[in-house]
Amino acid sequence: MKKFLLLSLLVLTIVTLSACQTAPTYDIVTTNYVQYDFARTIVGDKLRVGMVLKPGVEAHGYEPTPQNIITINKAKLFFYTSDIMEPWAKSSIETSNTLTIVVDMSTLVDVEAIDHHHDHEEVSTSSSSMKPTKLGVGDDDDHHDTDPHYWVDLIVAMQMVDIILEKIISIDPDNAAFYTQNAEELHHEIEELHEEIEHYFEHIDESNRVIFHAGHVNLAYFAARYHMSVVSLTEEYAPDGQPTAPQIIQMITRIEQSGHQVLFFEELSNPQVAQTIKTELASRNYTITLLLFHGLHNVSQAEFNAKVTYLSIMNQNFTNLKIALDPYKAVE
Repeated sequence: MKKFLLLSLLVLTIVTLSACQTAPTYDIVTTNYVQYDFARTIVGDKLRVGMVLKPGVEAHGYEPTPQNIITINKAKLFFYTSDIMEPWAKSSIETSNTLTIVVDMSTLVDVEAIDHHHDHEEVSTSSSSMKPTKLGVGDDDDHHDTDPHYWVDLIVAMQMVDIILEKIISIDPDNAAFYTQNAEELHHEIEELHEEIEHYFEHIDESNRVIFHAGHVNLAYFAARYHMSVVSLTEEYAPDGQPTAPQIIQMITRIEQSGHQVLFFEELSNPQVAQTIKTELASRNYTITLLLFHGLHNVSQAEFNAKVTYLSIMNQNFTNLKIALDPYKAVE
């Protein structure tokens, strides 16, 4: 028995030492790609920024590796989305760690600023209208009913830039002017895109601001900002399981009845269900186009290598959105 315990302790020690040796070190660690992109844009070459998620990995339900935990605890700053999106985040900080500044972004963004829009939004194929619950409200058992995807709202994204800037300056005040200039430029570019989208929607009646989405509910905050309706395939705020046959049939019927000819799918997913819907509609002599609406949970390896940004992805989303809604655009 003693030999077994000694062997187990030896294996645990080897695993721990191996994790320490392979865990990369960064000044700033983030959980999702939006935080990562904003932080790296602000710091330039002044600080090192890393992301917990590897490119191509689904964010929902992710469990950190021992290397992730070590990397987080070596960082000066750790940004995470929310306790809903990353329930492991707080517990990943070692009790002896008093140096890493831990930032739950959901507690700092002004979610209230967009809540009043949600009454205009339908977000599922269900006959009942759903709307995102405010972050941090409700018991733990209700978290599955809470929408954590606040970053798709460009107004909130600008808030995130400002928050990240403030925290970065707190760990490196000597380069505050450099960081501030980069953050202001990024903030301005996001604001310009927001104003462009707002101007576009001024020429589309609210009754025609409808898109169909073959995925989980992750566009609610974007849709709420511009008084859109998103008809999503499922009612879930996480991509858990496969949609049911009745949900697929209902989506097919609603697209056909609507006259819309674009169906959006989400990033890092197999668009097989969207293709099934397209094929079934084609058999009814109804043609649709499949387009990506990127929810920015994470990016693919190819996107990561190409250094795509929040802005480049949201610009492409806007381009695809215009393809879907231009037929309903009033003459200017």
